Amino acid sequence: MLLSRLYPLPDEGFFSYAIRMAKENRYENLSVFYRDLKLKYDKRMTNPNIIKLDGNHLDGMLCQLGPHVVSMSNFMYQTNLTSINSYNVEVYGKTFQQHQIIKNNPKFCPSCMLDKCYIRNIWQLKTISTCHVHGCMLVDICPCCSKRFKWNENLLEGCDNCHASWSQIACKGLIQVTKDESLLTRLLCSKIGLLEVPGDIQFSESVCELDFESIINLISLIAWTIPGSQTFRQMIHVDQKENQMTHDLLLKAVNVFKDWPKKFNDHLLSLYDEVKTYSIGTERTVNSRIKTTVFERKLFGEFYKKIYKNFSSSQFYFVREAFEHFLCHNWDLVYGKGFRKFDMEMLPFYTTTTLQRKYAISGNRLRSYVEGGYLKAVEVTFKNKKVMLIQKESVRALMEVYSKSVSMEEARNILGIHRNSLLINLHYAGCIKAVRGPKIDGFGYWRFDAGSINNTLECFETSMIKKEVSNQKMVNFKKTSTNINGYHPTYSEVITKVQNGELKPCGKSIHLKGLNQYYFDRKDLRDAFCQEIESVNQFEVSLRKAAQILKMDSKDLSFLLDEGYLTFNVKHKRFKFIKLDDLMNFKKEYVCLGEIIRETNANNNRLLKLLVTNGYNSITGKKEEERHIYLFKRSKELEDFINSHFG
Repeated sequence: MLLSRLYPLPDEGFFSYAIRMAKENRYENLSVFYRDLKLKYDKRMTNPNIIKLDGNHLDGMLCQLGPHVVSMSNFMYQTNLTSINSYNVEVYGKTFQQHQIIKNNPKFCPSCMLDKCYIRNIWQLKTISTCHVHGCMLVDICPCCSKRFKWNENLLEGCDNCHASWSQIACKGLIQVTKDESLLTRLLCSKIGLLEVPGDIQFSESVCELDFESIINLISLIAWTIPGSQTFRQMIHVDQKENQMTHDLLLKAVNVFKDWPKKFNDHLLSLYDEVKTYSIGTERTVNSRIKTTVFERKLFGEFYKKIYKNFSSSQFYFVREAFEHFLCHNWDLVYGKGFRKFDMEMLPFYTTTTLQRKYAISGNRLRSYVEGGYLKAVEVTFKNKKVMLIQKESVRALMEVYSKSVSMEEARNILGIHRNSLLINLHYAGCIKAVRGPKIDGFGYWRFDAGSINNTLECFETSMIKKEVSNQKMVNFKKTSTNINGYHPTYSEVITKVQNGELKPCGKSIHLKGLNQYYFDRKDLRDAFCQEIESVNQFEVSLRKAAQILKMDSKDLSFLLDEGYLTFNVKHKRFKFIKLDDLMNFKKEYVCLGEIIRETNANNNRLLKLLVTNGYNSITGKKEEERHIYLFKRSKELEDFINSHFG
């Protein structure tokens, strides 16, 4: 049982806390304290600040230290252990890869150790080479004996090799740095709340907007690819050299993001010019062969892979965009000097041939995708010929849209309207976006972008203004296409008015779904479509009104429309309109049997027989036709004949 429990200091590492707790509770050595916590301790272990937790270890810590101490601490925990040498480290509520944490040789700020003698977690990151408090270099080599520090129980007192105290180390080994040299450290510390955001940022704003882990990964990538780099030999394994060497390398990496993207392009050119060599080996035969050396641009190719594999998320788009511009301006450099035979798959573009082979997109279909904005293409000149290159990112985005698209039936259920209305009124009018279909890419079934459908619903939701309106004056969305003072608006016109802010829903029903759940005030509808209503009443009439003017049945009028005697405009699948001029011209040219009967009060059969006998045959009304509307050519002779027989 512990005699006393100390609280962890701000940003204190577990190893420092364990040393203080062991001394406070008068343990013989640190290993006994670790054993009581059910933790393993080995003097040869790498970075004892990292706690290798499992269920038993956590129970031991909670039992001895108490849940309050554990909860308020900021210790490092090992996570995602796939093997002995492969794991992640969690601290500050963030996850770091194993190679981003120091191992055998700790580093310190002597001034911080003099102020409050404990080890900070922030010093455990390889990309932190300066102190964010005192603006000095961190030391990993004792200036008194020139030996590197190692993890041991006496670190809080000073150097274990020469027994120099921290005051002596601070006198000999304190090196101040400029604000430019400590800029990366200050930016990273601001991301985890140890500092305020520095105001003297000199490189790309896109870098400053990245989160903590993304900045470390990006800076590590650039540092790893700097020609002549010794510290960052591989992205997955970073040797821990002296802190001064790592600091110089990180400064070079930070400078790449200044004057964006000019220095970045210079860095890419240096990568391409850096030709590395490696030996295939020597075959021991009777005729001993000479070692064969193969030249390749390995570093440049590896940079391709990392950018499009490990840095494919949206926050790194500014790097990929600058990289693609570099390739466009240097296409002959990259494509024409034998590089393509090594890593053609790593290029950020597809040629039309590759696109056809991988995704079966070619010809008119490819052209329609580029013209429609689905794919982004650039034209480059190669061997005096224009070559179209398709951005891989846009192809991936198109495939992602495919995967998130919805079928006709799913879109109908979401919006709550008929499938014909969905296609005719919404898609063709541009309210929703189709990504596949017979008229898009020749695909047999329609598929729609789920994002455009959700945006339409969100627009209705955000623009809704609740107000008290009687049920008689409220119109459901589905019924907005009915008669509004002689005008029948389409669904697409209503949606466009809502998107433009000219019309706002005034209510919502929880019993309906999709667009049908929204209600409008009839007065708002009239005000929104006042111009259309005036235009319709002045120049066009509905079929019902036209049938009243012609004094005939609506079925007979539909027959005349089908036969082409009258023309109409379709404003909605269910509503047709006839121009008044066309209606008047029809009355001047034709006369139906019903109109003659109403004027003469004659018997139907007797009048028809009389007209046929005297050579006035009807244009329509034959027995084989389904509808028996008798239509005659209007003429002066016909009028005289009727007047002579019936007065």
